[in-house]
Amino acid sequence: MRIAYLAPEFPGQTHTWIWRERNHLQELGLDVRMVSTRRPNDRDCARHQWAADAAEATTYLWPMPLLRIVLAAASLLTRRLPALLACIALCVRMRRDNGPPLRESLKLVIPAHRLAVWIRRNNIRHVHAATPSGSLITTLLARRISPGFTVDCTVNAKFNWWGGALNVKFNEADAIFVVVGWMQQQASQDFSPAINRKLHLARHGVDTRDWPERPAPPPAPPFQIVSVGRLHFSKGYDDTIRAVAALRSTGKDVRLAILGEGPEREKLEQLIESLDLDDAVTLTGSVPEHEVRARIEAAHLFVGASHVEALGVVYIEAMALGVPTIATEADGPKEIIQEGTSGLLVPIKDTETLTRAIERIIDDPGLAARLGKAGRQRIIEHYDSRIGAKTVYETITAAAQENDNRSRESNDAQPKSNSGRSARSPSTQR
Repeated sequence: MRIAYLAPEFPGQTHTWIWRERNHLQELGLDVRMVSTRRPNDRDCARHQWAADAAEATTYLWPMPLLRIVLAAASLLTRRLPALLACIALCVRMRRDNGPPLRESLKLVIPAHRLAVWIRRNNIRHVHAATPSGSLITTLLARRISPGFTVDCTVNAKFNWWGGALNVKFNEADAIFVVVGWMQQQASQDFSPAINRKLHLARHGVDTRDWPERPAPPPAPPFQIVSVGRLHFSKGYDDTIRAVAALRSTGKDVRLAILGEGPEREKLEQLIESLDLDDAVTLTGSVPEHEVRARIEAAHLFVGASHVEALGVVYIEAMALGVPTIATEADGPKEIIQEGTSGLLVPIKDTETLTRAIERIIDDPGLAARLGKAGRQRIIEHYDSRIGAKTVYETITAAAQENDNRSRESNDAQPKSNSGRSARSPSTQR
């Protein structure tokens, strides 16, 4: 079965989970073709070893040459006018459901036409959309232009982050995947029973075969802390940096490496300089996955002080390696980590409590070892990426099979002539 995996601006530095899921789906027997809205900008482009091959194998919908845009518009206005009107109607419905402005949705009709043509030419039976925003809108518009394939989407952040119109989008989709349990609970309150029947929990995580437990913790001192993610204000890196400053003021030799790139770099550099931490805190920029793994493995502690975190795959990665982990009580981490058993949890934006938690790990190597062991076991049992991918595989293959059955039933119900062909007028038979 051939499917399309549609991801926005792929491959980005945070798209490791997409590539893992794609590989697992292929292992399970699907023929997965990558397609993306456009290429990521240089700052956000993935540096992982697989990124170049992934980009080479990806079809990009935008930008398009002017001639192709003109031809697509002409096709929609002449040969596919009913499909164009259906696209406009869908855009209007989404706007009425607090969706994007009409002009923003209509901009996606031309890329959707390109996607529809590509789907037909490649015999795609299902489109797996990585987000319920522009990627899903483009896919639903493409299905108006060229019906016949099934569609799902993944929700990996708070529902109100995706540009509205979720009732319309989810009603249109054949399946919806959420990556963490709290989303299921919220969906039961916010969406209709019909939508909830389409909802499936498919946790993101790591392949624990590729992220084995490290052989031994690193020696000390200095005490090495690592944190990973985009340099965004919601990640709470300023709290972690201030905690390092507080610990060093008491004489503890603590170092921090922050792996990632983003818009907060300048502010963080200024904070590091103001706290005289130039020799203690390093901003590495975006680094490839193998270096992320090596850096976490060589650390005494992983810290993620996010203010908001729907799931947090980086916590899962650290725990899979057996590295003791501290996180905030944000939605995702507090579901992954069992406080005091498989990691430590601290209140959001509470630098003082975070500082004390780090100090506990520094002063108690036995606690660090216990948290590391229990953390890895937690990931093996619940957050191995193969578990979620199997749910995705089973759901989308069932949806495609059901769609095939409906098509056969519809064809069987068509009026037949005595010769076994569909009854047609003499003019259409000629």
